[in-house]
This record gives sequence, C-alpha cells and structure tokens, in this order.
Amino acid sequence: MKIKKRLFKIFLLILLILCEVFIFLVVDYTKFDNDHVNVIHQSVQIKGLPPQFDGFTILQLSDLHGKRFGNSQEVLTDIINSLDYDAIAITGDMQDPNTRDISPLLELIRGINKKTPMLYVSGNTGPYDTTYVTLMSRYSLDVSDGIVLPDGKILQKAGCTLLNQPQMIERAGARLWFATDFYPSQSNDTIWWSQQVLLSTNNPTVRAALNAKIEYQNNLQKEYASILPADTLIGIIHIPLSYKTLQQPKGLPPYDLVIAGHYHGGQIRLPFLGAVYIPDETLPLRGLFPPQALVSGLYIGNGIQQYVSRGLGAGSQIPFRLFDTPEINLITLRISE
Repeated sequence: MKIKKRLFKIFLLILLILCEVFIFLVVDYTKFDNDHVNVIHQSVQIKGLPPQFDGFTILQLSDLHGKRFGNSQEVLTDIINSLDYDAIAITGDMQDPNTRDISPLLELIRGINKKTPMLYVSGNTGPYDTTYVTLMSRYSLDVSDGIVLPDGKILQKAGCTLLNQPQMIERAGARLWFATDFYPSQSNDTIWWSQQVLLSTNNPTVRAALNAKIEYQNNLQKEYASILPADTLIGIIHIPLSYKTLQQPKGLPPYDLVIAGHYHGGQIRLPFLGAVYIPDETLPLRGLFPPQALVSGLYIGNGIQQYVSRGLGAGSQIPFRLFDTPEINLITLRISE
C-alpha cells in the first residue's frame, strides 16, 4: 500500500514538472513568436483588371497596436525594404489605445524607403486621421466632413495619403482606384439630412460643421462620379465586411477587392482548431469558433472578394498572440482568366 502511494506521488510530481515545462515552453515560444514576422504572398484574380495593372502588388500593414519590432522598428523595416511592391495599404489600429502613443507607427513609416503611395485608414483605435470617427454629438455628426485631425496632419507629413477621399493611380490611360467606406447613397442621405438640420438650428458651431459636411460630401460625390465601370476599385477598410454582408452583398459598393484587418487572425489560436473567436456578431455563435476561411486570407463570398490580414500586434485586453505569428501581406492583382 505504501509503495502504491509513493508511486502515485512520484507520478503527480512528474506530471507537475511536465506541466511546468510545457507552460514554460509555451510562454517562451509565445514571446519569440510575437516578435517574428511572416511575409504572406497572395495572388488575387480580378475580372476586368486592365493589363497595365496585371502584377500590381499592394503591401498591407495592419493592427500594429503600438508594438515595436526591434529598435525603431528596424526588424520590420528591414523586411519591408527587402520587398518589391507598388503601393502600401495601412488598414488601421496602428496605435496602442491605452497610451495613444503614435511614435511606434511613425518609426515604422520613417524607416520604410519606398513610401509612395502609402494609403492610410485609421481603424477603431487610431491614430485617427479625420473627423469620421470623432465628430459625434446630439446632432449625429457621425459622417465624415473630411477635416484632418492633428494626428492626420502628422501622418501626412510623414508620407501617408489619407483615404478621406478616393485615390487613383493611372497607367497608360488605365485607372486603379482606392477608397474606404464607399457609399454614394449614404453621401446623398448625409447631404439631405444636413440641409434639413441647417433649417432648424441657429447654433453657429453646428451650422459651420454642417456646411463643412455638405461641402465635403459634394466634393466626394464628384470623386465617386469619376470612377467609371471600366476602372478597378479596391476597398481599403479596417473592419472586414461581416459574414452576413458577404452572404447578401446587395447594395454594397462595387469593390473588385476588399482589403481589411481587425481580426488579428483570432489572436488566440489553438493547434488543429485555429481561431477561437473573431468580433463578428453576425456569425451563428456571435464570433465563437468561426469558419476559419473568414478569419484571415482571401475569402470569396457571394460575388465579393475580401482579403483579411492577421496583422502585427495584439489588442489591449489580451496583450499577446498565441500560435498566431504576426504578418505583413503582399497582395498581387492578376487578370482573371
């Protein structure tokens, strides 16, 4: 009996040691893995892509969340500067939401040799570039009036092109457009609503904001009208189109491709299972155990192509990534066969 008890204690001790070793290895591996960066290559076929843009490559950077890869981001910038690409798309959440420090992002931008064009959208944690996400009041001034915020001006000076209006690249008469939140019908509604509120308020601050909104939206309408059916339109957004939207894409902008971030690849991934959760409440389990095809990479919905990057950093609530190596993405446009 004493021998059995002794063997049982030895077994428990060995089990405890193995558990501690496993935890140590996972923690050590996680620290190493979180400081590593993969370069993911993705070819996307686009129907009607002009031959002038066949092979056009977009470098996507997303969800840095204030993380540093080496001193002054040198680990990351060394990788980027070794790559060949035609444009950079920064798809948001590049700032630590707790500190609001944008210096890790600026170090990254300044360390990149080839900056033009570098297209930027802010995401939901910033740094915020325009008043799209910040101008909120009882008058529901929640649609962009295009006013560039202080951080936006800093980013512009560092080399970013803010997507507060569509941007176009032209090659031998062919045109490739980039836009974010491309909704002409919403722009029409904003103009009409702003005009109605103008009739009911004498508040000079509100009137100035509404007039700025109307002027901006009118200019935006002209930009929308410039995008022809023969042109290729790439959506640069932060939050991916939801599962429900991808299944019923009626009324969506005529994007040929959507490039997004936000999901972090799930951030917590389990071997053989993949991502445990992504923030998409339209999924059957409200984001728990999502279809892995939606989490990252290229997903083709009902006529919509969407590419989602796993990004670089981690959110503030869970400040690490588990079995989820940070990544940057090279997306190459190809003519659909």
